[in-house]
Amino acid sequence: MTMAEDAVRHAAPQRTTVLDRMGGPLGSMYSTVPVLVFLAADAFFSLSTTVVVSLATALALTGFRLLRGESLTAALGGVAGVAVVAGVVVWTGAATGVLPGGIWVALVVAVAVTGTVSSRRR
Repeated sequence: MTMAEDAVRHAAPQRTTVLDRMGGPLGSMYSTVPVLVFLAADAFFSLSTTVVVSLATALALTGFRLLRGESLTAALGGVAGVAVVAGVVVWTGAATGVLPGGIWVALVVAVAVTGTVSSRRR
C-alpha cells in the first residue's frame, strides 16, 4: 500500500450538508423553478394550462439533469413533487391555498441559493 492510499483510507469521513443532500445549489434550484413557473402561469393562464406548464417544466428539468449524468432517482424526485401538487390542484379545482408554506419556503430558498452562488463567483 502506498502512502497516498494509506492517507485516503485513514482520512476523516466527509460530512454532508443539507444543501449537498438536496443536490447542491443546482438541486435546490431545480426544485424551485417548477414552483415559480406554476405561480407565474397561474397568474396568466387557466388552471389546466398552469398544471401542464409546470409539469412540462419539471420534465424538461428532469431531461436536463439526466443529460448531465445525475441519478435517475434524483431527477425523478422533482417530477414526483410537481405531480403531487398538480394532483392536489386538479382534485381541489383551485391553485390558491395549495401548500402556500411550501411555495414561500421554495421562494426563500431560491433567493438564498441565488445570492450565495452569485456571491461566491465575485
